[in-house]
Amino acid sequence: MPPVLSSEQIEEKRTMLVQEAMGILERDGIAALTARYLADCAKVSRSTPYLYFKDKAAIIDAVKVAGLRRLIIACEKAIIGVDHYGEHLRRLGETYVDFGINHPVLYQLIFMSGEGDTNMSQALAETIDEYKILTLGPLEKAYAAGVVTMSPERLNLVLWASVHGLLTLRNVGLLGDDEAFSNLRSDLEIVLAKGFLSDNTEKPLIDTGHTKR
Repeated sequence: MPPVLSSEQIEEKRTMLVQEAMGILERDGIAALTARYLADCAKVSRSTPYLYFKDKAAIIDAVKVAGLRRLIIACEKAIIGVDHYGEHLRRLGETYVDFGINHPVLYQLIFMSGEGDTNMSQALAETIDEYKILTLGPLEKAYAAGVVTMSPERLNLVLWASVHGLLTLRNVGLLGDDEAFSNLRSDLEIVLAKGFLSDNTEKPLIDTGHTKR
């Protein structure tokens, strides 16, 4: 009869398997992440992953949580001691882009999986909410100070779409070499922070029909 594990031991085993799964993902890609291959890499029996995860979807969900937690921790470290919302926001954006560059497959899994909320575990939903609160913080301060007029929720989506597009184009090889990407990254930061129109411009360069929303 197998020994009964404590809750701490169970969590330790789950964490070990998730870390191994993350390694497989980054090294071999999402298609290679199967319960069988995970067991082989972790040097456990092929039935062991199913003791801790219902199926492959549950393993992937746990990897998303762990990956997003890694990003949250990096963001929290980046803003230690930062009070001004502008620098706070800049550092969050910089950390996000660095994460996407250094962990492209994990980034794709977290932010481009295309799965709806119905397939999301409570743990993943709570982690996403934690990250949203982190990114909304400086925007809410800027909005309260009257520095920006768009609501924090809408502006957060605009900023995410811009930076996500930058990373997506980079990771599929459409932005040239590292220098070209670095220059575009710098230009995007300037445009997002200051815009690209001169101060005496009377009307938007491009009217999308949504400026009054």
